[in-house]
Amino acid sequence: YFNDSSNMYFSGDILYIEGNIKQIPKAHYEHGFNYYDYMMYQDVVGKLEVLYIEKVDHTFGINIFHEKLSTYIRSNFKHKNASIIEALIIGEKHNLDSDINKQIKLVGISHLFVISGLHIELINKALDRFLSLLKVPNRIKHIIILVILLLYFMITSFLVSILRVIISFIFNKIF
Repeated sequence: YFNDSSNMYFSGDILYIEGNIKQIPKAHYEHGFNYYDYMMYQDVVGKLEVLYIEKVDHTFGINIFHEKLSTYIRSNFKHKNASIIEALIIGEKHNLDSDINKQIKLVGISHLFVISGLHIELINKALDRFLSLLKVPNRIKHIIILVILLLYFMITSFLVSILRVIISFIFNKIF
């Protein structure tokens, strides 16, 4: 999403933007970090100084599920709790307060805030147990779990760590 201090824009929004393109400054320090080269490597050729912005339309955006869940969490929980819930469930760590971040590192639980195989395995085992109690056949059970894992992959904004685990899940069920 994009926030311009007066409006919040989301994935799928079609915007009309007027502005000036500014060149990226070259490196000032010899042997220092070269921001210009870094941006060129990312295929970024300039910065846009926005003078006017207007939302024209809205279409389906690939990150809409992630944004909707994040907005829901932020609107229904206190800020501190919401930031922790977002980090634990969808891997959105940029809203964590610096104090909470320091405490998480101090206690040594920062690995819980990185969406990884642990999260996927917990979802997989919980669904597997639940569907087994319902006497769902194995083949159908694996398909249901895979669909839910793919939805979770979408909700987490397509994190690579989730993709790796889902691919290994698929190979495990195939072989």
